Amino acid sequence: METISMTFSDEQIVRICAYSLCGHAGISPFSLGDYWNYTEEESRVIVEAHKLWDAFTDAWEAAGLEIPDIPKTTKKKFITAALKQAAN
Repeated sequence: METISMTFSDEQIVRICAYSLCGHAGISPFSLGDYWNYTEEESRVIVEAHKLWDAFTDAWEAAGLEIPDIPKTTKKKFITAALKQAAN
């Protein structure tokens, strides 16, 4: 009997992070590079920006707010800033 691994590969994790960030920001994940083949640097930036996004949403939730309560313009500004910060 063969087992199927349900563990995501590093590439899949990066694509999930990119899709999540870009979905909230209202931009295409292709705007961050080749969605199916991000470079090592692009991958690092995307994962770091997603960690910043998680910290941001955790703070909102700690204040009793939900992600849908965050205005779309605020989400886009924060994600753009997180990507810029992660690139430095």
